[in-house]
Amino acid sequence: LQAMASGKPVVACNVGGVPEVVEDGGSGLLVPPRDPARLAEALVRLLSDAGLRREMGARGRRLCEERYDWEMVVDRMEEVYRSCRR
Repeated sequence: LQAMASGKPVVACNVGGVPEVVEDGGSGLLVPPRDPARLAEALVRLLSDAGLRREMGARGRRLCEERYDWEMVVDRMEEVYRSCRR
């Protein structure tokens, strides 16, 4: 999230909750875990294409602004706490 919020594209492993945050081909590239060849391919792809880096970085920043705005996060947390009191 920090990289995306800074407008940087992300290369990450497709595990756990990562695919819920990083859009493969949108805000970054997801690779299978324990696959150094695919990781290297993804890194080379981004390093060799400045336009792609800019597009993915901008998309990631927009996603962070839309999904993780502080007021929105606080509202969601308050909703969770309220639902626990019922």
